[in-house]
Parts: sequence; C-alpha cells; structure tokens
Amino acid sequence: MAWTPFTVEASATSPRIVRGLCLMARLAAVVVVAISAAALLGWAFQVRWLVAPIPGFVPMAPNTALMLLLAGLSLGLSIQTTPRLRWAANVLAVTSASIALAILAQDVVGRDFGIDTVLLRGSPARPSIATSVAVVLADVALLLLDVRCARVPAPSEILATATIIVGMADHSAVGLLALALGIAVARPDRGAMAAFASANVGGQAIRRLLPIALSIPAIGFLADLAEHAGLLSASAEEVVEGVGGVVVAIAIALAAGRSLDRTDAERRRIEAELREWKRFFERASFGAALGTGDGRLGLINEAFAQMHGFTVPELQGRYVVDVFPPERHSELFSRMRTVDERGNCRWESEHVRKDGSIFPVFVDVTSVRDDEGKLLYRAAYVQDITEQKEAEAARARLASLVRSTDDVIVAEGLDGTVLDWNQAAERVFGYSAREMVGSSISIIIPEELHEERLAMRARALAGETVVGFETERVRKDGRRIPIAMTLSPIRDPVGRVVGVSTIERDISTLKRLEREREEWSAVVAHDLRQPAAAIRISAESLSRAETNPARQRVIERIRKASDRLERMIGDLLDVSRIEAGQLAVHAESVDLRPLVADVVALLPWDQSRCRVEVDPDAERAWVDEERFVQVLSNLLSNAFKYGDPDAPVEVCLEAAEGMVRVTVTNEGPGIAPDEVPKLFSRFARTRAAQSGGVPGLGLGLYICRGIVEAHGGRLWVESVPGDKTHFRFTLPSAREGEPAKPGVRRSRRPAAT
Repeated sequence: MAWTPFTVEASATSPRIVRGLCLMARLAAVVVVAISAAALLGWAFQVRWLVAPIPGFVPMAPNTALMLLLAGLSLGLSIQTTPRLRWAANVLAVTSASIALAILAQDVVGRDFGIDTVLLRGSPARPSIATSVAVVLADVALLLLDVRCARVPAPSEILATATIIVGMADHSAVGLLALALGIAVARPDRGAMAAFASANVGGQAIRRLLPIALSIPAIGFLADLAEHAGLLSASAEEVVEGVGGVVVAIAIALAAGRSLDRTDAERRRIEAELREWKRFFERASFGAALGTGDGRLGLINEAFAQMHGFTVPELQGRYVVDVFPPERHSELFSRMRTVDERGNCRWESEHVRKDGSIFPVFVDVTSVRDDEGKLLYRAAYVQDITEQKEAEAARARLASLVRSTDDVIVAEGLDGTVLDWNQAAERVFGYSAREMVGSSISIIIPEELHEERLAMRARALAGETVVGFETERVRKDGRRIPIAMTLSPIRDPVGRVVGVSTIERDISTLKRLEREREEWSAVVAHDLRQPAAAIRISAESLSRAETNPARQRVIERIRKASDRLERMIGDLLDVSRIEAGQLAVHAESVDLRPLVADVVALLPWDQSRCRVEVDPDAERAWVDEERFVQVLSNLLSNAFKYGDPDAPVEVCLEAAEGMVRVTVTNEGPGIAPDEVPKLFSRFARTRAAQSGGVPGLGLGLYICRGIVEAHGGRLWVESVPGDKTHFRFTLPSAREGEPAKPGVRRSRRPAAT
C-alpha cells in the first residue's frame, strides 16, 4: 500500500518550551525593573551600593535607570496580548525612547537642555551615547514585537541583539542584557526564537549548545570583575578571555558532535520502530484507518480496503461517510460527537462495499490529540462481523429449536450442575428452569441409579456419545417415568470437554404400547399355535392310519404347512420381542464344536459340502444353545440356498479380542453394495431372492441380529459380488470351568431403519 504519513510542520514548537520562555521573559522584566528602581532609590537616598553594587563599577545614571524602568515595565506588559495592555506597553516604550533621543540630541548639538537635572537636581552623571543608543534600540524592538516577518530572525530579535553589542557601563549593561533577553523570548512562537522552542531536532540542538555559547560573555564578565577587583591585570584579562573563548569553542564542537550522534541514533531507532508499526499496520488482518479532522480517510491498511472491495489508492482521500450506507449517516455523526467529547466510542454498525452490498461491522474509534488538545486524527479499528452475526443467528435458531422441541434437552457442567433446562424438561419433570439451573441434576435421578448415571457421564466426559440408553427419572411429584436418553460431550472452541448435553424422551406411552403388544402377541401366539398344533397332530394321526399313498402325500403336505405356520408364528413373536427390546436369552458356557456339528448334521443339503474349522481358543462361549442353533441354522440355510450349488460352504470359529467370531462363507452371485445397509431390516429381501422364487418373509436376518445383540455381540456381512460372501457374528468368549453367570439378557430396542 502507499504509505503517506501525516506531516509535521517544521516550525512546530514545544508547548512546554514556549511556556518556559514566556516565564523567562517575565523574569527578565522583573530583573530590569528591580535594577533600575534600585538605582533610582540609591540616587534619591544616596545609597551608593544601590547605584554601583560592585566596587569599581561605573554607577548607573538616573536617566538611564528611568529609561530602563520604563522599558522594563513595557516588556512586562508586552507579554500580555490584550489590546489595552499592548497600548500601555507601547506608550511606555515611546516615552523611554523619547528620553534617550533627547539625551542623544544634547550630545549631538553640544548643548545642555537640562534633561539630566529634571529627575534629580545636581545629577552627577549623564547616560553615555552607547547607553542611549542601546535604549532606543530596545524600545524600538518593544514596539516591533508583534510585527511578523517571513524571514528569520524577526525585527525585534535583530534590534535586541544590537542592544547587547553596543558597549556601555557594566551596571547598565546588566540591565540592558536582561531587557534584550526578555525582548528576544517575549514572542517564542516566531522568528529565531521559534527555532529555539522547536520540538524538532534543530530546536533540541540549539537548546543544548546555547548555554555553552553564552558562557563566552560570562567568562568576559567574570574576567572584568576580576580586573576591577585587582585580581587580574588588563593583559591577563585578555588572555583569560581568549583562552576561555577557545575552550568554549572546543566545547561547542564536542557538544555539537555528541548531540548529532544522539540525534542520529534516536532517528534510526524511530525509523526502525516506524517500520515495525508500518509492517504491522499493513499486514493486520483487521481493518485500520486514520481519519483526518475534516472527515476524510487518511491512512488505511490493505485489510480495510479489501473489506470494502476497493484498493488502497481508490479509498484514500474519500470521506468516511462514503463507507456507511445512507441510513447510518446520522448514527455516524452522533458517534463522532461522542468520540470528540469522550475520546473513544465503540459500536456495531454497517458498511457498504464497492458493489453496493452491505455487511455488519464492529467499529472502535479513538481521537488522538496533541499536548494542546488539538485534534490530530481519529484512529479506527474495523472488524467484519458477518461470520459472527451468522453464528449468532444460528445460535438463536438452535436456541429456538431447543425451546420448542418436544424432547428434553439439558446441559450440565463438569460437576453435574444444570446449565440449561428447556421447556420440554419443565413439562416432563415438573421443575421450572429457575428451580433447576444452578442445581444438581441428581434431583431427578432415583437414588439406586446414581452409580449408573455417573458411569454414563464418565463415558460422555471421555468424549463418547452414548445413544439410546434407557433408564428412569423422578418427577417433581415423586412419580417415576421411563426415559430414553442420549448423552454427548459439550466442547469449547478449542475442543476441550466442558460439560454434558443430554437429550431425553419420555417413553411412558411407548412402554405401555409395548406391554399391550406383548400381551397381544401372547394371545395371538396362543390362539394361533393351538389350532396349528391341532392340525399337525391330526395330520400325523391320519398319516399313521392311512395306507393309500395318494392320501398320505396330501396328509404330508398338510403337516409341512402346519410346521411352516408354526415357524412363521415363532418368527413374528421374535420380531415383536426384538422391537420391544424384550427378546430374552439364557446364556451358559457352551462347547460350540459339538453344537456346530449338530446343526450341520440336520441340514437338508449335502453335508459333505460344509467345512468346519474351530480355533482351540474359540471352542467355548456364553450362549443360549437354542438361539445359537437358530442363528447358525438360518445363516447356513441362506448360504446353501443362495450360493453356488457346487461350491463349498465354510463355518469358521476363531478368537477375537475376548469374543468368539463365527463366520459362514459361501461362493455365488453375492450381495449388491446398495442392498447391504438394508439387509438386516424387517421384511428385507435381496433382488436375487425375490426373482429366484425362494420362499421367505425376510425376517430371518433381522431376528438373527436381535439374537446376537441380545448376547452382547454383533452381526454383519462382507460380500464381493460374483465372489465370496461372509456373514460374521461375535459372542462373548468363555473358558472351561469358568463360573456360571446367572441371569437373563435381553435384546436392545433396534435403531430405526
């Protein structure tokens, strides 16, 4: 980006130095008035040391004291800039100059006008020509104090300098020196004195070197005092002044070198610091801009320009209001007034891009002022908060969904304290959000289920999502209700788990329907199985009594039909129990090798095609024998029915991480990948089974999965079309002699498919 820093005027002065110089001017006026008034009092009351404070000095003439008094008063009033005081100061300066000119006229024409005796009769001293000239120069300088000149130094400074150069008596020289110094510093914001008061490097160098330079007249003054006191001869005084001047010149040169070195080092440091700030400003990811006092954009960084769809040169120099939509202008003006009054203001607003689109922003503006309180610029930090607003809108939608959903949604902290409690929770449990938020979730947990709850929470806090867990909760009225719940970890922005989210559903109605369905299933099973059994028994009796082959074949068909009817009734009952999560298995430690052999022996197909492999570590498992036979028979039946009739069927038992894995493998057309996810659903049949005319309801694999899961295992399929198909299921492994595990396991309610 183009780096165009704000410029600083070369003549900018330091307010602190300006105040110090004005104070010096006042002190100089006081010194001049004090010296001249003391001399007048000394002449009036014949006090010698007031007229000539240092022995050997020429006494100050009465008229010299009067002229200095008037000039000193004029200087003191000139520091004030009010018109009335300036007028009075000019009158005093003109009066002082008139007296000096009259004295000069006497000397020029060689006549005595009696001016020397007007103030004090018999005055023994008349001001020297040099003194009168110096006073005139000083008075004219006072009259020209406010005259501005394009050149440096100002007229008043030139005349004040001339006042010092003119030679005169020592006592008068001190007063005139103080007067000249006061005149020079009375207007520190202009002329050569502005350079002295400058805040820039030049002003700093002048302020460091000037005291050394002023030591030259100080040395001469001290040498003069020593000569008058008889401590030095005239020649020795000249040597002292010469050597002192050389020493001072060397000191000035050394001081100037050191000053320049320090200045250069400071310059390099500042330049390096500016480069770092420039790099930070240009590469910052947030928008940054400096606005001028007239409301224009000065410095802006690349992020600010890109945010608005501009390049930096396109946007620089434009008015700030150009990046705000019209409806936000009044708000902007109000905020700018607040910035100017308070120094800072931050708010959310909207900006407009180059293409006219509007986007939300966060704005932080600070006014930057100089030591005098003058506004330099306004610094703005601008952040595009589109993503933040979208996230807030998403959170609002989620919060609305949480409030309005029929499911209970509860958020808990790490210590089990309730953080959020939605309306469904209020309705289901009877506690209001005010009662629960900040309280422990244990209020609604039955006492005997606390350990269960802690175990579920530990899994969620470890990062696991616990799905479909059924338990009980206690309402405010003391009534227990069954619920199905899902626990999930709550993570902060850096991924740390900071709580647990629970989604719960009252399944009281579902439980009632399950009980009704179970009762209905029992009734149906009883009512259907009884006639089916009667038909089978009757068919068997008829078969034994009938000798006619044709009639025996009819009776055999009736018997087989009754057997199929009983199997269908059993399958439907199993499906009902699986749906209700009530399929019971009586697990025992069983040797699987003979059990597999029995299943193979009962197959109605060529048993020589079936190959069995049993890993010695996988011979025993915790199973319900009847249910194991049901699963393995179903899988082997499918393998023979749907596989290649000439290919072998394999049964393999192997150990796998504390489980026994049973695999049934056949070769044939296989199962299409799109049919695999639906294979274990109710009434699911492959396209090959449907087109091949193989009878069945499509419940076998669904029931097998329910039985395996009731054992604590898992059933799945791996198939490559045109090659091998593997049906695998796992069962808990058991060791010979291991104590029995009493109790009945029940299946879980299957997930929706």
